[in-house]
Parts: sequence; structure tokens; C-alpha cells
Amino acid sequence: MFFLKRFVFVLVGLIVVVQSSESNASNLLESNELYYEYVKESVRSSSGGVLYYHGKILVKNKNGKVVYSENTNLQPGMCDEYPAGSKFIYKFNQQFMPRQEKEIVVFCGSISGRHKTLKLFSGSSGGLRTTAIDFENTKPNLTKVDGNNTYTSIVYRRLLFKEVGYQPIPYLFVYALHDDSSMFGFKPAYGSSVKQHYMSYYKSLKKNINDENYKSYIGPLLASLISVEDEDEVCNEFVWFVDKLSASLDANVWVKRLVAAGYPDFNFEICHRGE
Repeated sequence: MFFLKRFVFVLVGLIVVVQSSESNASNLLESNELYYEYVKESVRSSSGGVLYYHGKILVKNKNGKVVYSENTNLQPGMCDEYPAGSKFIYKFNQQFMPRQEKEIVVFCGSISGRHKTLKLFSGSSGGLRTTAIDFENTKPNLTKVDGNNTYTSIVYRRLLFKEVGYQPIPYLFVYALHDDSSMFGFKPAYGSSVKQHYMSYYKSLKKNINDENYKSYIGPLLASLISVEDEDEVCNEFVWFVDKLSASLDANVWVKRLVAAGYPDFNFEICHRGE
């Protein structure tokens, strides 16, 4: 069993009202006859003292009618180099029709620089779909994969496994944006299209392992390794695992934990075939 570390903010015993809002040009966007606005609002108690700031997202049609409204703890901006508001063109294939493209609106917000989150909108006057991805303390990113029109985001997450405790070394997750008739959102991505991300992180972790810290690295190393979904490469690297960590390694037990956290399955018994 695993848990993702989360923060909960509780406001007790106070009546709050919105007093003011702030916005700038980068948070005001137009796309396909819809107008998007992401503003920072100050929230005050009945006594007049400022408690905190939060964000408000509004989407209106060309007639000024609100078609989407959201109050959020995430304030616009404070997302490292990622802008508070941006757009990009998403190209896709649709059966029996020429290649299509649409414009995606992206807002980035955070809680005073933490829990940086991208909020994406895909819409027109005929409808609106939205999704979000939380980067926690990772720098927000959304990158087009070379050779196709897939957009991916890299997120490093801290995991807590009940059986082994809190894991201090972050786990790598690569997410791919899906926009089709079945869904608009992010799904974990594994295999050849994102293999370079997982192997790069695997190799960087491997350089830092030693006889004193290796137990903290087993989970993140195995997670990145099995995510390449390449049997030969996984088994070749597993030889190093057995030589280095055989006294404390039960790889298949670890894989069960990782699968519960969202990683792909892998049976290390196949690495012993032909011995």
C-alpha cells in the first residue's frame, strides 16, 4: 500500500468574503471564441484582516456569458519559468477525416510556489473540456515528443509505502496528454516513446548509490527500470542489482508495491531463464 504526500489547508471559524482581485494580460486569453481569465483574489475575514490569496478562473463566451467558473487555492503564477497563461496548437488524427488541430489554453498556478499545477482547457463555443496535473515541487513542464504529436510532462513524486516507510528519493513519473473522444487528460506513459526519460533518471540514481544509502534507492531505481518496458535491458541491469543488492533485494515484492503506485508490472523470474 502506498500514499502520496499531500498538504491540507483548513480555515476554521471565520467568515470570508472576496474583497479584491488582480489580473494581468498574460492571464487573459482568447481561443475559439471563448475568453479565459485567471485572477488572484484576496480573501478577508469579517473583521477585515487579509487571510490569504487564492485564484479564480472564469471562461466566457463571446456574449459575456460565464460557461465555466472555478475557485481554487492555486494563485496564478509562481511556477518557475512557466508562464501563468499560454496556448499551444494540438494536432490529432480523426477517423475518415483530414488531420485536425485545435488550440489548448494552459494556466499555471501554485500555493505560494508549492503544488505547481497546470490547468488545461480544450474547447470552443460548442463545449469545453478541462484537465489538470499537479507537479508538487517539480518545475512545471509540457513538452512535445519528437516525431509525433504527443505532449508529455515529467513529475518527481515522493511516495510513502506502508511496508518500508517514507521514501526520501523521488520517483519519476512521465505523463502523456490524451485528447480524443474518450478522454481529455493525462495518463502515465511507459515504454519506448518515453524510455529515454526513465533510463536517464535510472543512470543518475545509480551513480549516487553506495553501501550506506542503497536501501533508499531500490524503489526509485526499480520503478524507472521497469518503466522502460524492455525485457533485455531490464534483465541486463538486473544482473547488477543481484550483485550489488542481493542481501536485501526481493524484486518481485517491490514490483507489487510499484504496480499499486501506478507503474507497469514486470516478472523478474524471466531474467533467470536459460541460466
